[in-house]
Amino acid sequence: PASSQGARSLTVRIDGLRNDRGMVFVSLFDNKRAFDQNKGAVASAQARPANRLAVVVFQNVVPGKYALSFIHDENDNKKLDTNLIGIPKEGFGYSRDAMGRFGPPKFDDAALSVPAGPMTVVMHTKYM
Repeated sequence: PASSQGARSLTVRIDGLRNDRGMVFVSLFDNKRAFDQNKGAVASAQARPANRLAVVVFQNVVPGKYALSFIHDENDNKKLDTNLIGIPKEGFGYSRDAMGRFGPPKFDDAALSVPAGPMTVVMHTKYM
């Protein structure tokens, strides 16, 4: 996100990883369309897991409404692996621990308000 008055850091802690393999990729979205299409994130970050958790920090986040998503790419192929019918084989999650019925949650279900100041969000990993 662009710098402006009140911009601060957003720390994201991913808990509940089943192992320390691979990489965790986190995306920050500021609108429904980008979130729903999983394209056009305003910021992305990645971290190697340690002790079954990962932490990323987004700097200069302008206060506003955002949704986060992440994947635990255990085999380092830079994508969320799924089975033949599309069920994820690797870990994933969304802000506010939102879940959709058949697929990702809606932006409004995952959205959170980021204030004008540092903020920490804890997200929990889901495995199917």
